[in-house]
Amino acid sequence: RRDTNFLYFGYLPTGYALSPRLSNLQMFKVGAAVKPLERLSVLNAKELRVSVDWYWYYKDESKGGVFDSEASEGERDLGVETDFTLSWPILSDLSLDIEYGLFQPGNAYPPATNDSAHYFSVGVTATF
Repeated sequence: RRDTNFLYFGYLPTGYALSPRLSNLQMFKVGAAVKPLERLSVLNAKELRVSVDWYWYYKDESKGGVFDSEASEGERDLGVETDFTLSWPILSDLSLDIEYGLFQPGNAYPPATNDSAHYFSVGVTATF
């Protein structure tokens, strides 16, 4: 059989918690972002952005392997993930990013390995 695995360069946002590689994978993504403090000028609060992204992952070939060897069932549904992001450029040289992701496995995972996965990150960036 001919190898048709897609080798990509760069970064493609595929979720925080699962963060799958693009092998035998199809994905549906919906997202939204708001700037809830747009009327405040204190500490650049008007640039604070809150976003949510929802992903649904499924196998292209139900019996084929994917990035996660624990998804060993012959089912297409890999699961869903919800990501939340808060990004705040506090000053021109200081920013805060908070990220949280929750992945909930689908039927492609056997009962012994279908626990939810959580991702949490806080980043502070200072440039000088």
